[in-house]
Amino acid sequence: MLKEKRAEMGLSLRQVADRLGISESFLSQIENCKRRPSLELLCELTKLLDCNLDEVSLSLGILPRWIETVLRMHPSLAIKAINDEFKKYDRT
Repeated sequence: MLKEKRAEMGLSLRQVADRLGISESFLSQIENCKRRPSLELLCELTKLLDCNLDEVSLSLGILPRWIETVLRMHPSLAIKAINDEFKKYDRT
């Protein structure tokens, strides 16, 4: 998701890495889901690329805090809501 957005904006790996103050290698690892950035860096990156923080977090395997809270406080309701939503896509 991040790599696609960066390419759509016509930005090179080096340009984005330089703006964030990180190495090209580290940014590449983030884009390829090999490393997880800090929340602070992820916020800066999503602002720079005009992306939704929650969507990017999920694509990197990081649960946004509000989702963690809902899952912890209301696990059965959260599971039901997720199941109900995914039923829309069930083609079996």
